[in-house]
Amino acid sequence: MAEAIAFDIAAELIIQLSSPALSQVGLWWNLKHDLHDLKRSWAS
Repeated sequence: MAEAIAFDIAAELIIQLSSPALSQVGLWWNLKHDLHDLKRSWAS
C-alpha cells in the first residue's frame, strides 16, 4: 500500500516537473522553425 502511494506521488512529481520543460522545448522548436521559414522567405 505504501509503495503504491509513493509511486503515485513520484509519478505526479515527474509530470509536474516535466511539463514546463517540455513546454520550453516546444517553444524553442517553434522559434527555430519560424526563423528557418523567415530566412527562406527573405532569400526568395
